[in-house]
Amino acid sequence: MNHKKVLEKLEKQIGIRGLPLKLFENYLANRTHFVSIEDIQSQKASATRGVPQGSNLGPLLFLLYVNEDITNVSKFKTTLFADDTVLSISAKSVIGLKKG
Repeated sequence: MNHKKVLEKLEKQIGIRGLPLKLFENYLANRTHFVSIEDIQSQKASATRGVPQGSNLGPLLFLLYVNEDITNVSKFKTTLFADDTVLSISAKSVIGLKKG
């Protein structure tokens, strides 16, 4: 999830502007991540994509990010759930499925 793109979607598709948009920007900015195995930790790296694991806003921002784009997949029927997505395709035969 590209932070710049999700902020653009918040502004252009949802209409969030000004201070509320700045709050989302600050929420996503200056984050780092690392790997920890037992007592050993990797170096911290800048996180310019994704959302914090276990966050309350993470699933909401993810759905906003994929909602419009994923439904534009032409060959598939798209069913969106709160935290899951199903892509399906049907045809009268296997040959029909291969042709798409």
